Amino acid sequence: MLGARAAYIAGCAGTACTISDRMMGVPASGTMAHSWVQAFENEYEAFKAYAETYPDNCCLLVDTYNVLKSGVPNAIRVFNEVVLPKGFRPKSIRLDSGDLAYLSKKARKMLDDAGFPDVKIMASNSLDEYIIRDLLLQDAKPVVEYLPGWQCDISGARRWEDLPEAARSYVEYVEKAIGCPIGYVSVGPERESLILR
Repeated sequence: MLGARAAYIAGCAGTACTISDRMMGVPASGTMAHSWVQAFENEYEAFKAYAETYPDNCCLLVDTYNVLKSGVPNAIRVFNEVVLPKGFRPKSIRLDSGDLAYLSKKARKMLDDAGFPDVKIMASNSLDEYIIRDLLLQDAKPVVEYLPGWQCDISGARRWEDLPEAARSYVEYVEKAIGCPIGYVSVGPERESLILR
């Protein structure tokens, strides 16, 4: 928590650490984890609790159980019952497993039919340039952005140049997306793991 607070004071836009948001006012962003969904009695209750906590930035992970039979339908239900009544529009859903191209097309249709054509579909899970190419060739519907990941350990990086090109590109993309320069990149919990750009 203190690390997230210090990074925020130093100029970072926020944190993925929700407890820092709750206890210290550091803006949290990101998406929910499978562990969040599994911590509740059912998927609907998990989505509802998340939407009540983050109605203005609601992105629901819809693939913990069954994307098309429960994930997307429960997301749509929560968007209608929680997010809209609070005066917000839902942001997105996230697919993290399965046939991303097929599921994204089906999810897009379900969201569109329910009146949510503006809700983005994000895809994640070890996406590299080959998987991204295949998704594009299959006309997948995730439309947020495809950014290649990296599969090497970056915890030993101490300079900006030590990071893989994909990691540097990711940070630059985030800077552009949020309209704020990122001056520090952390690659671990130690003080020397903080890279100054």
